[in-house]
Amino acid sequence: MKKEQFYALLGDIDEATVKSAENPPVRKKHIWLKYTVSLVACSVLIIGIGFSLKNRGEHLIEYSTIDTSEENIALEHKNINVYYVSNNELLSVSEYLPCSPDEVFRAWKKANNIGNEVELIKVEIKSNGMESKDSFTANYTVGDKFIMEVTITENLKDYYSMIPEDKLLESLHLSLIGYHNIDFDEYYINFE
Repeated sequence: MKKEQFYALLGDIDEATVKSAENPPVRKKHIWLKYTVSLVACSVLIIGIGFSLKNRGEHLIEYSTIDTSEENIALEHKNINVYYVSNNELLSVSEYLPCSPDEVFRAWKKANNIGNEVELIKVEIKSNGMESKDSFTANYTVGDKFIMEVTITENLKDYYSMIPEDKLLESLHLSLIGYHNIDFDEYYINFE
């Protein structure tokens, strides 16, 4: 096949088409991409600074009283011993519950016939663990001392006439610490 026949098969090819094929046009980078990457990097930096300022001082995990019955909250479920008082005797029943102080408290109230006027306000777990940071990493050293502090409404005291105070508070204590894999050194109940 001759050159002329080849060009005839391909169609009209001029020199400008050949040159443009040899030097494809340079695409400009999208300027919005550069700004988006910068914005994401700044956001991550600001969030990181916020967390580092929040976590200074004593390490504290606070379980707020949230409604854990919502479907969008994923919690571990397991058999938990819920303690109750019957005939001045401390007994327990195993229930398959979410590992949440609110859920355990609800089960404890039901087992002890405590009314809905008694509410769990908060549960705090304090530790002597330490957090350290350098420019690249954050490390957390697990503590060896753990304290659980429980705050409930004061109207629980209205039930002391029906259930002995020491037994009732011990049943609450055993129920709340039962689902943790922590040996607590201290435990406190506060009333508000």
